[in-house]
Amino acid sequence: MSERSDAASALEDAVGLAFGVLKVVMALLVVAFLGSGLFTVAPHEVAFVVRLGQLDPEPREPGAHLAWPVVDDVVRVDVGRSARHVTDAFDLQRGPRDLATEAQGGRVVRRGGVNPAREGYLVTGDANLVHATLAARVVVTGPLRSLLTFEDGAAAVRALLEQAAVHAAAGRPVDGLLGAGKGDFVDDLRRRLQDALDGLEAGLTVQGIDLERDVTPPPQVRDQFDAVHAAAQDRDRLRSEALAAAARIRGEAIAAEARVRSEARTRAEGLKGDALADAAVFEAQLLERRRDPVGYENRRLATLLAEALGGVEETFLVRDGGKLRVRIERDVRARRRELEERTRQQEGLR
Repeated sequence: MSERSDAASALEDAVGLAFGVLKVVMALLVVAFLGSGLFTVAPHEVAFVVRLGQLDPEPREPGAHLAWPVVDDVVRVDVGRSARHVTDAFDLQRGPRDLATEAQGGRVVRRGGVNPAREGYLVTGDANLVHATLAARVVVTGPLRSLLTFEDGAAAVRALLEQAAVHAAAGRPVDGLLGAGKGDFVDDLRRRLQDALDGLEAGLTVQGIDLERDVTPPPQVRDQFDAVHAAAQDRDRLRSEALAAAARIRGEAIAAEARVRSEARTRAEGLKGDALADAAVFEAQLLERRRDPVGYENRRLATLLAEALGGVEETFLVRDGGKLRVRIERDVRARRRELEERTRQQEGLR
């Protein structure tokens, strides 16, 4: 009996120990199970918990949070960094040889027409074709709305970007995509994409549009486009030179006009001054003549004769019966002496 009692006691102790170990293991499993629901939200993220397929609208901010394992799913939304969504739906399909050619600075070569089944392109408003690879930089500003709007946000943004690109390209000529208007095309594309996202209340903001591959014409006609572009540059250069020459000639003409006006004004003032002086002299002579007509005429005649007969040695004014006579007498002896003196000087020179 004692042996059976000892065996039973040992078995009971073993079973008790086994149950104790099992309890500890079960406790550890429960702790591990509950600990598996612990998750951490990064500083640039916001997390949402989906419990039994239903989204909890309360966002989990950065830090540590607890969710029920198996029952809850955690969905993370990056709100601190922009995502780039790239589409090459409008670009050429490039093989390894084409990529190697472009890497060396060469150009992709195509012959014949554009194959729509093989090549992507945009159609411009003047019925030309261009190729491009576009990228949209989008940041989440409404995390809950972005989750509720799109099942696959990246695919949706690419589709909306392609739709906006088709409309933006169709609204402008090819020069507006290849030339100086390229920036306007990119701005228009960004506005259209943002309007589409706002219309869906997607909670996304477009930060910018990048040309992953620049807008280019098809390789089959690129040389012709380059020639047109070169002609446009020559036109702009010649126009700039013509405008500069016109501005220079206009400036010279304005300066010449100012100089002529100044000279004319100076000349006019001089003539006016002379005229005023002559008028003053005339007025004075008129007053003098009115006071003494006969004396004025005699004095005026004497002045005129003195000016006209400045080389005459002697002059006499004689009135004869109201008529004025002029008698000139020369000193013949003085004239003779002058001739003799000149003759002697000439003989002395000989």
